[in-house]
Amino acid sequence: SQQASRKVNLIVTRKLPTWNGTSWSSPVGTRNPAWALAYIVRQRLPDSRINLAALLALSATADARGDHFDMVFDSPSTAWEAVTIAGRVARTVPYMQGGAFQVFRDEPETTPIAMFTPLNIVRNSLTLQYKMASEEMADAVDIDYYDSGSWSWKTVRAALAGSSEATVYRFRLPGCTSRTHAWREGMY
Repeated sequence: SQQASRKVNLIVTRKLPTWNGTSWSSPVGTRNPAWALAYIVRQRLPDSRINLAALLALSATADARGDHFDMVFDSPSTAWEAVTIAGRVARTVPYMQGGAFQVFRDEPETTPIAMFTPLNIVRNSLTLQYKMASEEMADAVDIDYYDSGSWSWKTVRAALAGSSEATVYRFRLPGCTSRTHAWREGMY
């Protein structure tokens, strides 16, 4: 009955195989977004077409930061939408390159340094555009996340010190259930 359905509630953790660098484990309880991505992609692609090393590195980063993906897909969506949503909580963008599934995590990285001068630039091949700050640009972010304590959507504001917070951009982060995690992504 409808009344009895409100008396039983469960908090579940999914069981998924994890990659250890050489083989897949049997399904274990995990909240790691890398293994959610792997599970979704492995329904469509063989392991030979998945960058497993990148997923293993993403798993280590997510574990170190405490990033979790806690979401129930309860409405129809495409596999690509699902991997995009699952990767978002770990600041990861999925893409296909050469027929293989890849992930890129937006984070600080060291880059090669080179000096460009008129001597090493092909004529008319370089253009620069500068986007200057304006009054329309957001100076704070409101992140909507699904709070694991209240089981409802909550909002946390992320703004740099000294920000006027006059223009606020709103962003929903499905799969994120921690205020700290949502705030950290908003600050980034």
